[in-house]
Amino acid sequence: MATDFIKKLDKLVADSAGDWKMFIRKLGPVHAQWHTEHNQGIATLGFLLFHWELIQRFKKAGADTGLGGLHGIQAYTEAEFSSFGQPYNVTETVQKGNVGQFEVFSGDVEAWHNDAHMAVGMATHHNLMNPRTNVRRPEFWRLHYFINSKFEEQLRNFSNAGATPADVVAQLEGNAAAAPQV
Repeated sequence: MATDFIKKLDKLVADSAGDWKMFIRKLGPVHAQWHTEHNQGIATLGFLLFHWELIQRFKKAGADTGLGGLHGIQAYTEAEFSSFGQPYNVTETVQKGNVGQFEVFSGDVEAWHNDAHMAVGMATHHNLMNPRTNVRRPEFWRLHYFINSKFEEQLRNFSNAGATPADVVAQLEGNAAAAPQV
């Protein structure tokens, strides 16, 4: 199920026509709009699903290596978060097929992420709190790549053996009752 946000992200990729800098410049308003709708409780995609989809389009637009250099964006490590004063402390584990646990995990990761944005920004001396502009910073993507890796671990726990993260995301997005909370 392609939500309006996924359609907007796909259009950004198409309109940027391989120009990752254009993709990044035009991404800010879409990212900010999602955050506004999410904070109002009317977003069509939950926190983890939206940012997972965002990273897929970021890579497709070539921004991973464009912004991240030769080796692309590399996720922060748990040790780095500890050094920033924001250790990763989410302990919820999702069991196979348990949407309720996935909702708790998503909420816990989102709460941790909010503080991590501030901690990373303070440690790197960059403002990562503005969704219109933070997508221009590699630090934003390093944080979200880390979160994505934790999300994909839980996707593997949630799914049937052999299902890819993309398969499970499609399943969650197709389930209207689960998608807004994950």
